[in-house]
Amino acid sequence: MNQIVSSLNQIFDYHVLRWFVGGIAFLIPVVVFVVSGESLSSISAYYYSDSRDYFVGMLCIVGALMMAYNGHTTAQMYLSKVAGVAAFGVAIFPTACATCESGPTSILHVASATTLFAILAYFCYVFYARAKGKRNPVRSYIYALCGVVIVLSLLAAAAGELFLSADDGLKKSRIIFYAEWSALAAFGTAWTLAGIYQMFGARQTP
Repeated sequence: MNQIVSSLNQIFDYHVLRWFVGGIAFLIPVVVFVVSGESLSSISAYYYSDSRDYFVGMLCIVGALMMAYNGHTTAQMYLSKVAGVAAFGVAIFPTACATCESGPTSILHVASATTLFAILAYFCYVFYARAKGKRNPVRSYIYALCGVVIVLSLLAAAAGELFLSADDGLKKSRIIFYAEWSALAAFGTAWTLAGIYQMFGARQTP
């Protein structure tokens, strides 16, 4: 019985959980683009493409994994749950598109995405602070950089949605898509690095 419980603990070890979360974050923009074969203005716009099931499915997996993650403090535990709900919101509530009007669902989509990325940026700060406390300047620098990239990408995407029209050349250049991709890549880098260090490094929390 103890061996079974130990095996289950290894399966649901938060080191591995971070790997999964980080890996999926990297895959979302790649998968939706490859499956649909379309160049859309944002990652969220792939909800209206042939990639919709993949987009929704991967975000729901991220949401479930964030719900399962408890962090190291009570505040981190609650924030991870909020992030999980936000990820479900991004998946369930479609964004506005070129052929549809903005409405309650698109507002909920933006609110969910903003909440999710804000919490992910916070976790990058948590990783940074712990790595700095353990006198690991390389990891702390990477975590800090990932957090900054998430915040800047979120601001760039928000600016694109607010100030660029659908026929604007800058928006057609997919600036929002690449901003979202940068945020997901930074998120994936931070969480994957945290998992790798804990699995193969000092086996200590970052």
